Amino acid sequence: MRAVAGAATVNIVHGDIWIHYPNGSQRIKRAKRSGFLLRYWEMVLNHPSFFVRRGYYAGHSFDPTLRVSGDHQWTLRAWLEDPAQFLYIAGPIAHFTAGGASMSIPLGKALAEGARVGRSVGMGTFGVLMGHVVRTALHVPQYLKLLANQYLGRNQG
Repeated sequence: MRAVAGAATVNIVHGDIWIHYPNGSQRIKRAKRSGFLLRYWEMVLNHPSFFVRRGYYAGHSFDPTLRVSGDHQWTLRAWLEDPAQFLYIAGPIAHFTAGGASMSIPLGKALAEGARVGRSVGMGTFGVLMGHVVRTALHVPQYLKLLANQYLGRNQG
């Protein structure tokens, strides 16, 4: 990639992903390119689709003590550093098999790790509280959507 005078350097290219569920259904998950949701909710970009400039990882490491929020914290830090370093490619550029810890995280764990992520990027009490409110409000609809996609979906695209 070549830098353009006056333009930010692109360090992270990302896009949408195909999610494959255990029942055989699949669907495209579009990246939610919302700074608000990335800051106060969860990882709304599709980390499996990330292509990161190798040199960017120096000084931008993951926190291995975060069980399910490490990619969220890493991405939020990068976004807060400069949103223009992200280049979105419209359309699916990766495949992902649903499952794992992040697919069934209890609300209490999501709130605890979300607060930790918020504090680690310099959010004050108001920011951490806002994260709690947003995560709590979106937890049930997100869980119901997960169940519908996983158990009722039929090769959605």
